[in-house]
Amino acid sequence: MKKDISTVPYPNIMSFLKRHGLTIGDMAEVIKKSYPATHQKLNRKSTAKGKVNLFDIEDANAIIDFVTSTEKEYLKNRFPETWEIEFDARWGHIQDWFTYLFFDRMVTNVTKTA
Repeated sequence: MKKDISTVPYPNIMSFLKRHGLTIGDMAEVIKKSYPATHQKLNRKSTAKGKVNLFDIEDANAIIDFVTSTEKEYLKNRFPETWEIEFDARWGHIQDWFTYLFFDRMVTNVTKTA
C-alpha cells in the first residue's frame, strides 16, 4: 500500500533521499546526529516524554548544503557539459531552499524546461 504523501513529514527531503538511494543513516552523518535522533526528526516522532524532536538551524543548513551539492554532483556526472543548464531547469524555480525542504508540501516529478 502506497503512503499518502500529504501525511509524510518533510516530503521533499524524503523524496530526495529516495531519488538518490540514500538512507536516514546517510542523513544522520550529514547532520552529525545519531540514527535514532535523525529518524525521530525526519518522522516527527515524539519521545517517551512526549517531546517532538525538530531540526535546529545547523541541521537545516547542513541538509540544504547536502541536498544542493548532491543534486549538482549528480547532474555533473550525467550532463558534464550542460549540468548548470540542467540544474537551473530542474531547481532554478526554488528561491528559498529552507522553505522548500522544511515547509513545502508540494512534491513534483516534473522537470521545468524553457
